[in-house]
Amino acid sequence: MRRSNLNSLPFPSEAERAQKPRHTPHVRAEFKNDVLAGLRASPRRLSSVYFYDDEGSALFDEITRLPEYYLTRLEHEILVQHAADIDALIGDAPCCVVDLGAGSGDKTQVLLQHMRERGRDVRYAPVDVSAAALWSAEQSMQRRLPGLRVDPVHDEYIRGLSRVRAAQRGRRLLVLWLGSSIGNFDDAQGVEMLRGLSGVCDREDLLLVGFDLLKDPQALVAAYADSRGVTAEFNYNLLRRINRELGGDFEPSRFLHHATFSPLHSRMESYLISRERQTVTVAGCSFELDAWEPIHTEVSVKYSERRVGDMLARAGLKHVQTFSDAERRFADVACRRGGSNS
Repeated sequence: MRRSNLNSLPFPSEAERAQKPRHTPHVRAEFKNDVLAGLRASPRRLSSVYFYDDEGSALFDEITRLPEYYLTRLEHEILVQHAADIDALIGDAPCCVVDLGAGSGDKTQVLLQHMRERGRDVRYAPVDVSAAALWSAEQSMQRRLPGLRVDPVHDEYIRGLSRVRAAQRGRRLLVLWLGSSIGNFDDAQGVEMLRGLSGVCDREDLLLVGFDLLKDPQALVAAYADSRGVTAEFNYNLLRRINRELGGDFEPSRFLHHATFSPLHSRMESYLISRERQTVTVAGCSFELDAWEPIHTEVSVKYSERRVGDMLARAGLKHVQTFSDAERRFADVACRRGGSNS
């Protein structure tokens, strides 16, 4: 794997990347404040943003390989079928593929391999808040595609993408936000996120966003409450993270993972339900939970094609092309910055 002189770019140095990044006091304070505010709220809630520490990222990678979890499988098939079409949208300019929330990199490899086989000058920039996920993505891509230049960025998405855009001048970006991660936001938040991502891109850059489309609710529930209980462990790990980092005393066995589909909101909803009346303590603060009281942990919106189009328009994005499976269960939507007000 070829490397640039990272010290001359806004990326971490080799020495910095060799160390597992520690959470700054600001990040720890934000985590604590969000958790305490959520537990004081009515109904109680914990943000899904905090699922993805190193342990959570590893569990989610396991989820993507479960038979019930159709999303990864469908999107992989879409990218295999349409790799050449997606590549063509970038033109012949040198390119950098930016992977927001890199994960295992299996799907991204499909596009990178196609680009390399056709002789394109391409680089790879995974962006993730998890240092372990970044390390895994870099090592995996090094094994699969020897000689590919990889510039990992340990940061949140918009700020990380801005760093990539500054470092990759002269290259067009193919920005991947796959897996229907946008579904973890409500529409207003999703539009804000899309607007933020496009705002740090050039007009010729391409954003490819995964949207999970509406389908049989039974298939949805099975994907979010798998028979092996991996998704439940993914939720319980949030409690364990609070214990580790905030001095909490949650006992995961006293909670039930519950996933349900809300047809009125077109979304999956996940909860941790207290099995008994109990007191939990976090950062020195105590909370009384009633028996069967829920803590809301996640939403995952499922989209109609009309809803997707409306969100892109509100974000100031120009729709370029939609790639979907034959049964239109999942869609990867290519878009670019629109007019001057985007």
